[in-house]
Amino acid sequence: MTKNAPRVGLAAVKRAKARVGTRLAAAGYCQMFTRECYGVPASGDFDGDRDADAVDAWKKARKHGRVVVTNNPRAIPRGAAVYWSGGRNGHGHAAVSLGEGRCVSTDAKGPRTVAVANIDDLTRSWGLNLLGYVLVDGNGWTLYRPAAPAPKAKPSRPRVRKALAGVRNALEGAKAKNTKKRLRQAEAALVAARDGK
Repeated sequence: MTKNAPRVGLAAVKRAKARVGTRLAAAGYCQMFTRECYGVPASGDFDGDRDADAVDAWKKARKHGRVVVTNNPRAIPRGAAVYWSGGRNGHGHAAVSLGEGRCVSTDAKGPRTVAVANIDDLTRSWGLNLLGYVLVDGNGWTLYRPAAPAPKAKPSRPRVRKALAGVRNALEGAKAKNTKKRLRQAEAALVAARDGK
């Protein structure tokens, strides 16, 4: 069973952006910072290596939650939690996506500093492997909810009125002259009205 994080998607972005320029107690707290932005507790030491790091959170979300695997930074939507593996100590990295290939990250502009960075720059400069983003974490917290598809647009009223007027005119003409051509026009106008053309 999933439950909404206290701050889902854009609310987490707002929290992360409010922290830009601040300094953390120590370097390497990316996982703690990211989870705090969503307001959810730590995922724990999933792989048993005695270190609850970003890689643990990704592995647990992949097994018990819902993730989107991608190595394309521009495919990561605004408000999603971004995850990497690798790095100097193999702990990976976590950040909050701003969309368009950018994120709010710890240590991005120096140790302990929260800053806006390009996902590609972090991947390259820290020797990371971009894994993707988390929709539902391994503890069942929904961190990001994709937008629902836009409803199909209904035909505008003026177009419908115009199509119905065409139907009326064609039918009146068909009745008056009793011609096949007028009946075909009426049928075409009915189709246009039905399809909203």
